[in-house]
Parts: sequence; C-alpha cells; structure tokens
Amino acid sequence: MGTPNQPIGQVNIPFWPARILVGRYPSGGAIAIELVNEEDPSESLLFSTNLVPSGALLAPDEFNVKSWSENEPFVTPLLATGLFEDTGRRVRCGFVESPIWRVKAPAHVPSATEARVKAAATNLAGLIADAETEAARGCGQSDVLYEARVQAAYASILDRAPEAERAETEAVLRKRGFDPDFAPYQAGEGECSLTGIYVDCCPCGRHL
Repeated sequence: MGTPNQPIGQVNIPFWPARILVGRYPSGGAIAIELVNEEDPSESLLFSTNLVPSGALLAPDEFNVKSWSENEPFVTPLLATGLFEDTGRRVRCGFVESPIWRVKAPAHVPSATEARVKAAATNLAGLIADAETEAARGCGQSDVLYEARVQAAYASILDRAPEAERAETEAVLRKRGFDPDFAPYQAGEGECSLTGIYVDCCPCGRHL
C-alpha cells in the first residue's frame, strides 16, 4: 500500500495523540486512513481496510473502516472529530462487518489515482444499480413513485461526488435519466399524490 501522506487533522486516541493522514490504496484506489503517533512517528496504525478488490462499492470520498480488534477503541474518537460521516452502509469482511465512512470535506479527499479512476467508474455503475433497485422496491406498479424515488437517489449520488468528478458523474446520471429539474408529479382529481394511481385502486394504504 502507498503510504498516506496528506494530513487532515489530529485526534486523541487511547495510548497516544495521533495525526490523521489520508492517501489511496494502489489496488482499487480506495481511500486509506493512517493514524501516526505525534510523539513517536515511527509508531502508526491503519484505520482503514481495502475491500474494493473484494467487490466493495465505494464512492470516491468513501472508505472501509477496520472497526474491530485493536482498532475498536479508535472508532468513537475518529467519528467525533467531525472529519468523517458514517454512511450507515456495511460490507461483510469474513465474520465481521466493515462500516463505510465518508470524508466530509472535499479538500480532504485525496486525488484519484489511475486505479481509482477505473474503480470509480465501476463503483458509480454499482451505486446507480443499487439506487435503481432500491427505488423499485415497494413501489408496486407506480411509475410515479419509482420516478420520485430514483430521482432523489440520483441527486444523492451527485451530491456525494467530489467536486472534481461532479461533471462526469452528472453526465453518467443524465444518461440513466437523471433530471436536475425534476418536479414531483401533480396528482389529478381522484389520484393519489404519492403513486398517481386512482385512490379506489391505489395500494399505498393511505385511502382506507
């Protein structure tokens, strides 16, 4: 792994105060997070783990946290710095799950390597596919509800894209049908405002 060398902050963890360094793994180009002892720079540990080569789908500003074993005491202090955000998503890693965190400040997101550029295209396709699958879940036969959900999901993907990749990300999303000016469906008389289906036939459960 290439040594992370971009400092983004400081944190007091059990045993010693640490500098937080970011970089990228050569394999797959995911973000790497290293904690270096402020008092003894020869002592360090990796807070991240590289699961992209194993199929993890990450946005360019996201990384997998090694939150188990010796790293477990560091999770709360690192999150409390405000530098990171827990996305709530998890990736299975053997018998444990790795949380996916996001680097909040675009200036702290390291530049993409060639591997990352290739991986980003693959991961973006995966994020879009996951978003479309999730949008379709539970909307029945309502294209109105699906469109509202998928447009919100597309907008969320674009919002999370680093500034340097926003134009390319938006172009890919537009090819999938993303409309930045999307307006919710205006229901007509007797139609459900959520699904666009006539209330007498609508399965949403709000018209009982």
